[in-house]
Amino acid sequence: MGRSLRRSTVGMEPGAAMLCVVRLTSAPPSLKGLVGLRLIELDAGLYVGNISARVRDQLWHQIDKKIGEGRACMVVPAHTEQGFIVRHINTKYEPVIHEGVLLMKKTHKRRQTQSDPELGA
Repeated sequence: MGRSLRRSTVGMEPGAAMLCVVRLTSAPPSLKGLVGLRLIELDAGLYVGNISARVRDQLWHQIDKKIGEGRACMVVPAHTEQGFIVRHINTKYEPVIHEGVLLMKKTHKRRQTQSDPELGA
C-alpha cells in the first residue's frame, strides 16, 4: 500500500513512437491517401497510429499544405495537464486555456488556428 501511482512517461522520449489521432473532413483524396500511408483509417476520415514526433510533424506540415478548404484535427501526447495537445485547421472551434486546462470554444467563423502550446499559440 505504500506505493505511489505516478504518470508514466514511457513513449514520450524524443524519437519514440507515440499515439497520434487525425480527423480529416472534406479533405482531398490525395491527402487522405498520404495520411493513410502512416496511420490506419478506423472510420471515414478518422486515422490512428503510433508514429515518431518527427514523422508526426512532417505529416502535419503536409496536412496544412494540402487541406485546402477542408478541416483537420490532430491529437498527440504531450506533457500538459491533460496529457495531450490539439492541432487543428479550418475548424469552428477556438482553443481556450482555463485554469491550465485546454477547452474548445465554438465560434461562428471558421478559422485557421492551432492550440499547440509548443508552437506558442
